[in-house]
Amino acid sequence: MKIHPTGEVMLLNLPGTASLLKRTWLAYRELFPNLIALTALFGIGAFLNVVIQDGLTSIAGSSPTVLQGLVKVINTLLNAAITGFYFSFIFAAMLYLVHSWKAGKRMRFEDALKAASEKYISLFFVGFLLFLLMNGGLLGVVMPFLFSVWFYFALYVVLFDDERGLAALAKSRYLTHGIFFRVLGRYIAITFLLFGVFSLIWFLLLVPIVGWALFSIAFVVFGLLAFPFFIVYEYYRYLDVAAVQRNLPFSYTAGDKWGIIAWVVLGAIMTFSFWTYDIIGQQGRDRFTEIVIVRINDALLPITKQWNDNIGQSSGFMQKLRIIAPPAKSDESRNPTYPVSY
Repeated sequence: MKIHPTGEVMLLNLPGTASLLKRTWLAYRELFPNLIALTALFGIGAFLNVVIQDGLTSIAGSSPTVLQGLVKVINTLLNAAITGFYFSFIFAAMLYLVHSWKAGKRMRFEDALKAASEKYISLFFVGFLLFLLMNGGLLGVVMPFLFSVWFYFALYVVLFDDERGLAALAKSRYLTHGIFFRVLGRYIAITFLLFGVFSLIWFLLLVPIVGWALFSIAFVVFGLLAFPFFIVYEYYRYLDVAAVQRNLPFSYTAGDKWGIIAWVVLGAIMTFSFWTYDIIGQQGRDRFTEIVIVRINDALLPITKQWNDNIGQSSGFMQKLRIIAPPAKSDESRNPTYPVSY
């Protein structure tokens, strides 16, 4: 086996996608009832979240701008609670079920929930950092694409590698080092597979009369079945990446720490800006835009005036030196017309 310097991966032969899908199916089939139950719990929470948000939004539809802004704050907190804390809880419970089964044990449903309750806050925190990190990456052209691979396994690191916070993000980056495109390829494979199956559902809309009902039912059923399958697939994808041998151990340096912090801070600024811009309402946005435009015009006016003055003086000087031709006269100046008297 060839050993590469500077922490490069020594063994690049990750298991193929077919092997990954086979292992995923075996675990999915054995744990199907519990996985579906957890998915249903998350679906119920997500549905209630949408219903409550729609209700609050409709109530505040014709209310003063301040009340509308307050409703948007409440909706943001609900989103954080459902997509953050609640999802982290369900996500951890699913992975603990699969992890225990792989180890030859059968964790009970309630034990998986109990184990998840001990880690979901740490999981939520890393997920929140990852969210800010991705938003900060929007300032770069390709950074969101790179970040989506480098830091993808941070949540799995929290659950199975006992790293926390920024260290979990750095460990995920370490795991993907040297096998970037192999990691990406396995993610693309499951994405295309699920998208291909989902595409078939759209043909139900061609069925006369009841097509919409069949499509709606199939859409819900597909989500209920595909979500846990995807989670199990990603668990095995993480295990394969973590099992790759490396000649240097993981080290969390100051450069790693401050580099991640810088992107997180940029993401926090962008997130707060977008959120605030949405909270202030249409009138507030119009007023803000007007103020910004006026301030920009005021700031640029002396610059543009000086620019135009310098261009005029430069053009006149070069015309005198015959470097450039004087402006062409219009047709009327070359062929003047005179009033006709009768």
